[in-house]
Amino acid sequence: MEFITQNPEYGIVGSNYYLVDSKNNLVKKIRNPEKDEWIKNLMQRRCCVWDGSAIFDSNIFKNGFNDTLVVGEDWDFFLRVLDMTRFYNISNFLTYKRIHSQNVTNSSFAQLESKKIALNYNKSLISVSRDRNKIAQSYFNIGAIYYYDNDFKTAETYFNSALKCTSNSLQFYRYYIFTKYLPWLVKFIRKRKYYKYFAFLKIIDRRNRFFINDKIISNKN
Repeated sequence: MEFITQNPEYGIVGSNYYLVDSKNNLVKKIRNPEKDEWIKNLMQRRCCVWDGSAIFDSNIFKNGFNDTLVVGEDWDFFLRVLDMTRFYNISNFLTYKRIHSQNVTNSSFAQLESKKIALNYNKSLISVSRDRNKIAQSYFNIGAIYYYDNDFKTAETYFNSALKCTSNSLQFYRYYIFTKYLPWLVKFIRKRKYYKYFAFLKIIDRRNRFFINDKIISNKN
């Protein structure tokens, strides 16, 4: 409340939070991107503001949630107002989020719904935008969704389309090369969960210039 009062240009302010299990044992510390630019970059691929820790400007919130969605209404809302306001995540861990086996967000239906939200948003942006950089980013975002779903052929197609729009992104090249030439290595790392040893690199790359900087919701981890 103090932050949003002193910075009224920010219409949505969240925070970092703790994931706890059904017995309140700490499972993981969730660090969300802090700055508006970082949030808006990642929001197109993954919801990175938890509404359980967020304060909304009432004028922004008038746009409302889509109550036909089961679990993705917050992400859908954030995408619809992405260009209407500024976002911020306070770096402190201010809330707890409890997870358990019965969470609806863990269901395959929820994962498919979230994937559909991301695909629809990025495909719509490609069809209406005249900004080649935004179009390139949306092609990359779609490719990343399939990349994390282990559909490397489809991912390669979208990464290639992103590079045709703009060829000055190290991130685009990085994922295109791994998808086209090294999918076996990606599968090997995922199967043995070696990606945990590279987590520190994603923390360093706060602006998402090389890494995607978080796992996208998909049917496969």
